[in-house]
Amino acid sequence: IGNLTNILIGDSFRLDYFGFTGYMLLPTLAAGLVNYYLLKRIFRRHIPARFDERDNGRVQIKNKQLVVLGVGVLAAVIVLGGVANYYDIPISAVTLSGAVILMIFERSPVQRLKRVSWNVVMFVIGLFIVVKGLEESGFAGYAGEVLFANLGDNVMAATILVSLISAFMCNLVNNIPMTAMMLSILQHPGLSPDMNTAMAYSLVIGSNLGANFTTFGALVGILWLESAKRYGWSTTMTDFLKIGLFVTPVAILASSIVLAVEILLF
Repeated sequence: IGNLTNILIGDSFRLDYFGFTGYMLLPTLAAGLVNYYLLKRIFRRHIPARFDERDNGRVQIKNKQLVVLGVGVLAAVIVLGGVANYYDIPISAVTLSGAVILMIFERSPVQRLKRVSWNVVMFVIGLFIVVKGLEESGFAGYAGEVLFANLGDNVMAATILVSLISAFMCNLVNNIPMTAMMLSILQHPGLSPDMNTAMAYSLVIGSNLGANFTTFGALVGILWLESAKRYGWSTTMTDFLKIGLFVTPVAILASSIVLAVEILLF
């Protein structure tokens, strides 16, 4: 549930809730270490040795009770998500229940709804329509045949290639509709169990890390930029792209190689 794309992939490939975490733990750590090292090197001159305690986020909390409730609901959603998966209950039922609880205790729920970026929602819906058109045209089936004809049963090559392709495509149509399209391409009936696993988790890597190339590669990037602008900070596409092009491919390679080794060994 860490990303909407993960939910789409998990539902489509019927991935086990806690098994998902087991497979993705080491690849996530690998990507995190790469990001930490490279970003620290890039921004080392901009990171202050000290910070003003007055900037501490705790002093800006206006409703401590709601914060405590929010953390509790989040923890419950994470745990109950696994329980729901075990009993074949849609995970959306768990997350929606958590959202309703928070809305009930919210002091101004209507005002909160007004802050939702509805224009972004419309943007993603439009992209889904475009992707669905590609599927109906037969593009997905043809792309799948070409891909698997060249990959054969090579788990390492498949993991790296699918991770990179899906990451690149995030920045053409956004990661959510890209995931929907890739799901129809990658679910091939003739795949071995290892290749099927590789397809699922490679798409997870690509859909999550690929969003770091550009600000519009993921819904969260668009929302993050909108939120930052409210506080008087922004960045240009060029500046974001320069960092993303340097850091993201290395992180994708590191995580996909670790994933492939996991699949081959276990």
